[in-house]
Amino acid sequence: MKKRDLIISICLILAFTLTSFFPSLKIGFVNRDDNSYITENPLITELSWEKIKTIFSTSYMGHYHPLTLLSYSLEYLFFKLNPFVYHATNLILHLCNSLLVFWFIFLLTDSLLVSLVVALFFGIHPMHVESVTWVSERKDVLYSFFFLGSMICYLFYRRTKEMKYYYLLFFLFVLSLLSKVMAIPLPFVLLLFDYHLDRKFDKKMLIEKAPFFMLAFCFGLIAISIPGSMGGTKHGYPLSSFGKFFIFSDILLFYLTKLIIPAKLSCLYPYPGEIITPWPYIFLYLPILIGFLIVFLFLIKDTKKIIFGLLFFFVTIAPALPLKTVADRFTYIPSIGIFYIFGEVISYLYWRRIKDSRMMRTLFLIVLIGIIGVFSFLTWEGSWVWKDSMALWDNVIKKYPNIPKAYASRGEAYSEIGQYDQAILDYTKALKINPKYSEAYYDRGNAYGKKEMLDQAILDYTKALEINPKYSEAYYNRGNAYGKKDQFDQAILDYTKALEINPNYVEAYTNRGSVYYVKRQYERAISDFSKALEINPGFSLAYFNKALACEMTGQLWDAIQAYKGFIRNAEPHQSQQIEIARERIKELSSGH
Repeated sequence: MKKRDLIISICLILAFTLTSFFPSLKIGFVNRDDNSYITENPLITELSWEKIKTIFSTSYMGHYHPLTLLSYSLEYLFFKLNPFVYHATNLILHLCNSLLVFWFIFLLTDSLLVSLVVALFFGIHPMHVESVTWVSERKDVLYSFFFLGSMICYLFYRRTKEMKYYYLLFFLFVLSLLSKVMAIPLPFVLLLFDYHLDRKFDKKMLIEKAPFFMLAFCFGLIAISIPGSMGGTKHGYPLSSFGKFFIFSDILLFYLTKLIIPAKLSCLYPYPGEIITPWPYIFLYLPILIGFLIVFLFLIKDTKKIIFGLLFFFVTIAPALPLKTVADRFTYIPSIGIFYIFGEVISYLYWRRIKDSRMMRTLFLIVLIGIIGVFSFLTWEGSWVWKDSMALWDNVIKKYPNIPKAYASRGEAYSEIGQYDQAILDYTKALKINPKYSEAYYDRGNAYGKKEMLDQAILDYTKALEINPKYSEAYYNRGNAYGKKDQFDQAILDYTKALEINPNYVEAYTNRGSVYYVKRQYERAISDFSKALEINPGFSLAYFNKALACEMTGQLWDAIQAYKGFIRNAEPHQSQQIEIARERIKELSSGH
């Protein structure tokens, strides 16, 4: 490969990819997990040894991805909540991944054209918008960075037999698994490389891969042991073998269709089996199947390439199939297999069919540039969809108007900006589609609460609890509503129920303590405030309320210490309370 051709290829990949995703640098956070992962995540606000131990020793949001959380912590340490930095990190990782794809395909094929085509389509494909533009999906671009590096190391190891590449491969695999469990299929991918490179299947091959299979198995056990990490019957999916086959086939065909014709892309889709009924499969997927047949005929002498590309796709997307749902992000690495087949087809057409025909070469380039241009434009447009929560959910509702979560999430967006009437309308639409949607009842109850429509709020919280009796937040907020109506005994019952479900519910202890204070049961109030502080020693409100209760019982020394604790942990917006605490310390100290 000439140096000039290499430089041109790299520049083309970077230029098209950066241009396609440039809007992602001008957008903010959205209410699809960005609040949980970043803006309201206490784990990332302090880069201390204790927080790092917590990040690596526990799961978060139903996943084990400590390196992803650690990357957020580093960004927060230096840039706080500046969305540009988080989006820039995602984009830089994607640019690096596109170059790694180019490198890995070239090592595999020794073809500059195939490598360029695969890397370009990987870099600009509209289905990758979710992985790159959604900050909470950092785990995709991060695990892929190490995953692609692992594959490159293996190809170098196969060429040179040097153990340093084998050890580096293992190390990168560990980092990939610590970023996202989707890295588990790597050992199978390494076997695919052996197949593609005509390596003989023997005992040595198995021994060589054994550490990787063992590591993948361990992380697989971790993944399935996390509550809520796997799909199941909660959406009513059939459990028979035929039913599972039907769902999995639907998912795979859906992904193949979207990779070839990326239309009606969305951050949320109907569940498999709802997207399309079985009978129209013939009409929708027949062109796709015919297309693969044509590709097979083109590469009849290179069937191994087709098999490799398809198996790469199937193997790397396999961890997402048990979730029984569809999402663009699951195709980030698997799409390489399909792009590889496409790259081989283009190489075949150019070098074996049209190389000597100037007119055909011109037409070929026009078509190829047209496809790249369309994909790049769709990616540009798709990136703008993520500019804010309202735009994101408007896009889902426009394309798939019968998804209740889309209305509920847009309702949350309206609530965040104080438009509670619009929020209530959206929650109501969600409940019309799914009357068993407990979260929509809960959120609508919150909106009614903001409007001081407490009776309606209580009715919605009660409905949510009828559907989900373990909904601790619904008990807590219903307790708040009862408290505002001065129905203190009922409020205490609800706070107590919330604490039975979640014994570490700090806010429930604090609010129950406040109700006890109003009822002049000061010792019980002090007990609740103290319990809240045991769970969260930095909860300033609990310190302040405990100080007030201690004053009422004559425990002046304890009151002084509680006021001091409040001052140490108070937020800037609590300046008025800080002054009150200082004055009370002076008065109590002089009297004490």
